[in-house]
Amino acid sequence: MTAAGEPPEAVFFDAAGTLLQVRETVGTIYRKQAADGAEAGAAQALDAVFSGVFEERQPLLFPEASDAELPGLEQRWWREVVDETFRRAGMGEVDGAAFSRIYSYFAGAAAWRLEPGARRVLDELRARGYRLAVVSNFDSRLPRLLEELGVARYFHEVTVSSLVRAAKPDPAIFAHALQRVGVEAGGALHVGDNPAEDVAGALAAGLRAVLYDPAGAKPAQGVQKIRTLPELLTLLV
Repeated sequence: MTAAGEPPEAVFFDAAGTLLQVRETVGTIYRKQAADGAEAGAAQALDAVFSGVFEERQPLLFPEASDAELPGLEQRWWREVVDETFRRAGMGEVDGAAFSRIYSYFAGAAAWRLEPGARRVLDELRARGYRLAVVSNFDSRLPRLLEELGVARYFHEVTVSSLVRAAKPDPAIFAHALQRVGVEAGGALHVGDNPAEDVAGALAAGLRAVLYDPAGAKPAQGVQKIRTLPELLTLLV
């Protein structure tokens, strides 16, 4: 995939939106965990505002925090997202018990599913000898979540923004993953669904990039685009 036709040594993946997807919409999960049952209209209202609230926030990144402080800061970050989502949906803030249920639910495999074909792709890439890593603007719950989903064993490294104090598209988060897997930037390919964070971020750090875009609606910025994860296998030949 380089100009010289050399394949990469390592393949990095984004987590949420690429390897993983929520099983239900965020609004449905929020409503179910905040109250008994789920009113369809309420879930739709929450879904309508969640993306805007989430995208307005700065990444999960606390450069001055100690490791001991991180879990509390991550929860506070998400508490503000949840409260603002409910407020904009016209429902007021959730109480502490409801937030705790929401936060705990997203920490486990019940809330998530692997993207179709993900396990087959990871099996094949590992069989071909690639070094695999996750590079994600998630939080410290991600390593355990990957364990619960049965895919942690595939990865040489799981690089999480809040844990390494750098977030995509900052080249520093990619540099950390490269150092951990032991390859140079030019020998790694990053796959993700966000044109700015995953594609532009990876390219700025010297990696190659593939845009994962199931709907086919995002700008590819001059890089290759795939609509299913198994398509990646045909690119890496």
